[in-house]
Amino acid sequence: MNDNNYSFGFNQFYPNQGNNGYGNERVINSIGRGFGGIIDSIGHLFESIYRNRRFSMFIILTIPILTFMIIAFSRKGIQSELGWTCLLLLLTICIFYYAYVIRNVPPNQFILLLLLIIVEVSFIIYFLTKFNLKLNQKDYVNFYNDTSFGLRIGTPLTIPFASNSEYLNELTDGTLHSFAIKEDLPNDLGLEATYSFWMGVCPDNFMNTNKKWKTVWFRGDDNDKTLYKNKSPGVYLEPTSNNLIITFACENGPDEGNAIIIDDIPLSELFCITIVINGRSLEVYKNGLLEKSISLTGNPIMKNTNIMKGLNGGFHGRLYLFRYDSSALIGSTIHSIYQRERKAIDEYINNNPLNNDIIPC
Repeated sequence: MNDNNYSFGFNQFYPNQGNNGYGNERVINSIGRGFGGIIDSIGHLFESIYRNRRFSMFIILTIPILTFMIIAFSRKGIQSELGWTCLLLLLTICIFYYAYVIRNVPPNQFILLLLLIIVEVSFIIYFLTKFNLKLNQKDYVNFYNDTSFGLRIGTPLTIPFASNSEYLNELTDGTLHSFAIKEDLPNDLGLEATYSFWMGVCPDNFMNTNKKWKTVWFRGDDNDKTLYKNKSPGVYLEPTSNNLIITFACENGPDEGNAIIIDDIPLSELFCITIVINGRSLEVYKNGLLEKSISLTGNPIMKNTNIMKGLNGGFHGRLYLFRYDSSALIGSTIHSIYQRERKAIDEYINNNPLNNDIIPC
């Protein structure tokens, strides 16, 4: 056998090549072309991105905005201001891309689009900062009973932040009278206000033997026992059904149309109610989400009076985390406050498993 015709070792499958190295060179060239192909592909990719850099920038901008929009709508539904702002910004960027890149409109003709994008980005930053609200004891309304008011010791109805725990259970008890004085509240009596509170309601409030509405709390004339008159707002429990009713006095007098009924409220567990008055609009949120809204029959009567609870026997349950704001808070802010209060409540319950009497039923 001629060694020049059949080589062994590395070149054994390349007849007629001998040991002249041609076989090695082919394999090495093949490997080199493999790595070179990968490098060439990467180079072509970057070259393509650079050639289409405007489209690439469009994709880079739209993906995070679209992500924020999906998260906002999934958490808050169609009530999400952040979601709608992201959608508007997304549409503006699409119009901007179409005008500048596809139709090649001169830059001086879309300056308004640039200004609109800047405004919308500012709105998004504003809403994102609203999601970072912190809970502070000073954000909550101080309540008193006769003893604590005589000593001028105010106690906010707060679970994890109570500084005067000796009064907390008595003040939060729905059956006992206590009050928040108007001097502790903002004096701005425009046509806007937000009231927020947590409550735990016991099932025995709705026994068939009950014949009267149970007062949770109200702001208004405490000498007037009627349900609708001069209560701005008034919060009550129905006698035999676990429904919560919120009323608001208007200039044209008592009217059952100026009330919102929240059906089937939870029993023996804490839930959050937020009441927002904005002109003739009355909204009620449950657990951070809009439950119902109505248009009042007249201008609301904004009462600069104390907030009263536990009158006429009150209700069997507890009130906590009572907040008041002299402006109409937006939905995303309400939801953010709810989430942080929910977290604080859960942490308190988890940290006090053997001393948990926040709901007395």
